[in-house]
Amino acid sequence: MSPFTRSSCVSGAPHIFSLPEIDRPAEALPYLKMLAEEDIRESTQIGARPWIRNPSLYLRYAEALALSGSTDAEAKLMLEHAIEGLMQSDARSTLEIILLRIHLAHVHRCQNIQTTKAKEYADFANSFIHDLMACRNEHYVIQFLRKNPDFIPHERLKQALIRPGQPERHILKALGGSAWFDKAVKQTFKMHARAEKMCFTCGGREPQKTLSLCGGCQHHWYCSKPCQVTDWKTHRIFCGGISNERKALEVFRISDPDRFQRKTDWMKWRVGPLGANPDAPIHAPGLQRDHSRGRTHIIIFFAKHTPHASRDMTHKFQIESAGVFRTSDIMHEFESMMDWAPGEGKMRIARILSSADAVWYGNEPQFPAMYILLCTGVTPWFCASIVPVSALLRTPYDPNWRLTMNKDEPVAERELDLQFVRAFQRTSFPNINDVSA
Repeated sequence: MSPFTRSSCVSGAPHIFSLPEIDRPAEALPYLKMLAEEDIRESTQIGARPWIRNPSLYLRYAEALALSGSTDAEAKLMLEHAIEGLMQSDARSTLEIILLRIHLAHVHRCQNIQTTKAKEYADFANSFIHDLMACRNEHYVIQFLRKNPDFIPHERLKQALIRPGQPERHILKALGGSAWFDKAVKQTFKMHARAEKMCFTCGGREPQKTLSLCGGCQHHWYCSKPCQVTDWKTHRIFCGGISNERKALEVFRISDPDRFQRKTDWMKWRVGPLGANPDAPIHAPGLQRDHSRGRTHIIIFFAKHTPHASRDMTHKFQIESAGVFRTSDIMHEFESMMDWAPGEGKMRIARILSSADAVWYGNEPQFPAMYILLCTGVTPWFCASIVPVSALLRTPYDPNWRLTMNKDEPVAERELDLQFVRAFQRTSFPNINDVSA
């Protein structure tokens, strides 16, 4: 008896055979083909293009064909349909489109070889077209991976580029072979910025969307005027604060160059990866073990300015110590150090929790990781990472996260406590009255 029923196919069960840890795509092909044929019949009846109507199905089918080593006309057609469907239906599918273009480039290469071998029967124009299309896809993918080496999880990228019993991919050869995966581990500040570049409202990414930077804060990206208008109600306070902070910096450019440099570095560093371990906000509260802690706890990182540690902005500050607090226990100190009115801290946290609940991709739950960055001589910074549950599953808990946060030295073993936070308030903000526990 077949291991799948019609309902199990519709629910996506065949897809598990294409996962890198299983990697048996050929076993999923019969079921995916059955679903595609039925979808084509239904779409024909209503006059719709099936790959536009149901792009995820053709993504899975095309991927299974390519991973199984199929390079025939059907594989080429399904790959092209899947890319077209994703480009038109989901602006956040950059990862899947890159993988499909890797497969499509390989199919064109193989079809070019087949055309050349059969030159007495085939038109040489076909060979030229296949070669041209392969080069276009390869060039695009190679440039993207060189700029964003960690954008696609390496287990999925290896699955697409290194197939047992199949010819070597030209893309992998151009990158320098399998050794490229080892070299690509080190992520710079610019790489992280490119990986995080997406429309702040809808999550759209390039190349599906053309993104423009907010002229005020120069931090949030938007794909269209409607998306920017939609976000303006919540963005205007942030945008105005950043704009005013940037203007205020100009006073120190001549009068106090060191202070100007520290504040300028702080404005750039605080919105990038948190030191050498950008997953620290996930590990510190242990979100992998208890997702709910992202809603009830906040992390405080205390940093020091290290302007000469590296040319990479990631290392312009180093984390000296860190502590995890229940938000209800530290709310007064939190609002005081941020110079907020009573109740504003709760309002801002509620806004972050609301953003986490507004799912961007499919029905995948998301969890916040809230934290405050402190450093002497600069304005405290409160922010949050919104982490999809799939990212938590791919990131095993690391109890030694302190050892990898800085370039040269680990984060101090002693944790921050309320006494330290209040002492920092008195030193950095002498107008704030300390409140006993």
